[in-house]
Amino acid sequence: MRCRTGDLAIVVRTGISENLGMFVEVVGPCLSKPGSWWVKSLGGARQRRDGTVGPRGVAADASLWPIRGNAAELKRRQSLARLAALMGQSAG
Repeated sequence: MRCRTGDLAIVVRTGISENLGMFVEVVGPCLSKPGSWWVKSLGGARQRRDGTVGPRGVAADASLWPIRGNAAELKRRQSLARLAALMGQSAG
């Protein structure tokens, strides 16, 4: 898995286009969904897949890109996320 508890991460893949590119804090592993994390939005409440809205949710590790100081890679991922949002797709 790419993320670790306590990481800041950017959402790079999601079925909810308005959440693409969102910054989150990785709170901890989601034990009921292996390979997923509990995350907290750094931008306030966001829509969840079940239609509810809230500041916390579950995200697959593959949907998150941890931010750990690699500025060039972060810029590339942000650009991909913005482009995907404009095109209505998910970045990968």
